[in-house]
Amino acid sequence: TIIGYVYFFTDSKIKLGQNRKQFIEDLIKDVKEIRGDYAGLYKKRDLEQVLKKFVFFRNNKVKKRSFKHLARFKFQQSKIIRVIKNTLIKCRRLFIPGAPAKIFIFPCFSDFVDKQQEGVCGFVPRQNVIHIYLSSNAVHFEKRLKYTVAHEFYHAISDKYCKKWNKSILGSLISEGLANNFRIMAVGGALTSGLIALSKSNVKKSGQR
Repeated sequence: TIIGYVYFFTDSKIKLGQNRKQFIEDLIKDVKEIRGDYAGLYKKRDLEQVLKKFVFFRNNKVKKRSFKHLARFKFQQSKIIRVIKNTLIKCRRLFIPGAPAKIFIFPCFSDFVDKQQEGVCGFVPRQNVIHIYLSSNAVHFEKRLKYTVAHEFYHAISDKYCKKWNKSILGSLISEGLANNFRIMAVGGALTSGLIALSKSNVKKSGQR
């Protein structure tokens, strides 16, 4: 049984000194249309816009040495695939999706992702499609990758049931809370900061302030 496909877009041959637009264009030059979409986006230019946001998340300046670190992904592909495979197997014990997951691995140059998210972040553009953004500086990223894949797996399978949730702040909070709990059930880990349920007494105290 095929449980997922993993696509790597972490080419280390990209020239240093390119601007962000050139970098993204070269990064996805080999992205092909797969069953009507480009890595989960309907148009290639939409994919470019998404990547500009996530690849350079909250980072105005990228250090040249960060580009040099891209080469390490070539030697870590088997490790990344192993973590993803084991995580998908555990997730599927809780819920079996109607189709294999398509997971796209992109590089990320973000101090915020490095420091606050242990070098890994994720995004779901549509059902059964997951983007994983790995920091070029990430070294010990296995645990965070496992947590991120499980979290995003929930979003990827629940999209068709909860399409309206992300259209409101309340809906987004509910969706993130459910994904967080799904991740804990699938692969363990602690509750995500900011998504811990408040007791009734704490809710009352907050309302009185």
